Formats: sequence, C-alpha cells, structure tokens
Amino acid sequence: MVYHMEHRVRYCEVDRHFRLHLGALFRLLHEATAEHCELLGNGMRAQQHAGCAWAVRKFGLRLFRRPHYGEQIRVSTWIQQVKKLTFQREFEMTANGKEVAEASSQWVALDLRRRQITRSHIPIDQEYVIERTTGVSEELKQWTRPSNAPTEFHMEVRLRSVDFDTNGHVNNAAYFDYLETLLIQYYDFIPTPLAIRMQFTREISPDIPVVTVGISPSEQTQYYTIYDKDSVYALGDITIPAEEIPAKKHKQTGLQREHQFQLQRSVIGMDEENVVEKSNTGRGGGRGKNKTSQERNEGQHAVSGMGPTGSCICPRCDAKIPHRRGTPCQEESCPSCGAKMLREGGHHYQLLQKKRQSKRQ
Repeated sequence: MVYHMEHRVRYCEVDRHFRLHLGALFRLLHEATAEHCELLGNGMRAQQHAGCAWAVRKFGLRLFRRPHYGEQIRVSTWIQQVKKLTFQREFEMTANGKEVAEASSQWVALDLRRRQITRSHIPIDQEYVIERTTGVSEELKQWTRPSNAPTEFHMEVRLRSVDFDTNGHVNNAAYFDYLETLLIQYYDFIPTPLAIRMQFTREISPDIPVVTVGISPSEQTQYYTIYDKDSVYALGDITIPAEEIPAKKHKQTGLQREHQFQLQRSVIGMDEENVVEKSNTGRGGGRGKNKTSQERNEGQHAVSGMGPTGSCICPRCDAKIPHRRGTPCQEESCPSCGAKMLREGGHHYQLLQKKRQSKRQ
C-alpha cells in the first residue's frame, strides 16, 4: 500500500529565499508516515498504549531541488521491508509532477519505559509491504558513517520545547534544523542538489539543554556530528557535486573562536595556557591594528572580491546573466535549465573548466 499526502508549501516552512527548510521537508515525510500508520491501525496513540514506538535509526535523502513557497507537492510513502527488529520505509516527493526528492529510512521499536530498542508489540501486516525501492535504499542498508571523523567548525544549539515530541525526546526533524543552521553558518546557503545520510545513535532527552553541531568538510563529502561532552547523538555525511560546493564562509566572532578552542581543549586535552593565548589572538596576530580604515577595506577587497560587476554562468548550458550585487551567483538559478550558477572567472568556474578540458583530452 502506497500512501499519498498532498501539501502546499506554507510561508512558515520556507527560508529567506522562499525555499523549503530541510527540517520542514523532514517533517512532511514524518507527517506522511504518521498518517500512513493511522490507516494501518498502528498510529501514535496505539504505539503509546502498547508501550513502544517506532523511531528512525538511519535516514538517507537525495534532494534534487527544494520546493518553493506556494508550490503544490505530493509525498508518497510505503513500507519496503520488515524484519524482526527493524523495518524499511521509503519516500518520494514530487512537485508539479516532477520528482524533487527521494528518501529511505530504517526504523526500530523503542521501549518507552526502558528507553531501549525492543521487539515491536505492534505487528506490521505483510500485505502492506511493497517490494519497491528508491535510489538510496540499498546504499543506506550498507552504510555506516565513520565515527572518528574530526570536525573543523563547531556551533552550539540550545534546545527548545518545540523540538520534543510525544515520545519524550527530540524529534528527528529537529536534527535537520540543527544541521541546516550549521550549513548556513558555514556556507551562508544550502547548496542543491545534495545527498544527506544520518545515523541516529542516541536519543536527546529533555534534561539536555544544549548540543554542539560540528562539520568537517572534505572535497565532496562533508562529515558532521551532533554531540555534547558526554554523548554522540547523531552523525552522518553530506555529498555535494564538485561544481556546487560553495566557498567556506567560516567567519567566526571572537566568542565563537573562544568556544571552539574550549571544545578542542575538552576533546583533545589542549593546555589551558595555549587555549587562552590563541582565543585572544585573531588570524592576523594584530598585524592590521595600525592600518587606516581605507587600507583595511582595500585589503579586504583584494582578498574577497571579484567586485560587484561581472556575470553568473550556468555550468550545464553556459547561459549567462549579470551578477547582482550582494547576491552570490550560487544562489541564482539558470533561467534556461534551472541549475545553480557559478561566478564567471571564480574558483569553482576555473575548476569546472579544468574538468571539461581533462575530459576532452
């Protein structure tokens, strides 16, 4: 049985660019799951009555584009495989008849009294199981994120009452809120298309006020971890096509730098004297403090700037549009094919040209 849920993207679900938030996208998948469970006779209240609840253990998403405000979308979900302790649930999301996302998830039964994984007391009838997979199903079953991947950039997140659900822990959708906030802090926007995989290792209980989200970027795979000083709650990776990887924003305030050094001290045992010395010194070691404001502005322009003029170019069809001052080209969509654009002459544009030249040889 495939369940379909129709939805129009609401204003409260979109970001400043009128695109659907990652957390809002996951909530739509979760809502479709809840409605499907109600039809199957094992809804949320039935699970509570039985003393156990289904919880996500692994989740994989391929996002081709984020739906816009007011767009009509359809979420389809079905149960793909059932085992003794787990079952696999698949998702597809379409907008205007075209696929915008596909996802796969592995669920386990959680004993609500002992807070442990258990055998479910609510059986799933095999007649509702459909042997139909998505593009992320098989790889998610085999995938395990390396637990020792270090994180380069850290950010604290204070938990809110709205993050907690009827099972008495932080809802899985909130993890994607934390992840999106991290990506915005690090990159200044959410690149698409992208693939996200997340493994939930421990529930976040109501007595935990703050968690830390860290990211460790590499060439195409960005590893991330949600944790505190005592536990790791989730970890995973994000895969972005090479031509879509944005330049690091990575602008930290003095307070953020101090917090990062404190985290490093707690994780790898840094000497407190070295921590204080580093946290009180910027990247330039004070070398620019005697410069005039004009000299500093000229230096910043030399480092960051291609200037307000120039063009944005599409990496797929080579269409061009004028660069808009204050708007990165990677936030522009190609008027011809809809792909994310690049700054002509910029770093990623040069990488694309080298890649094309190597293919011709």
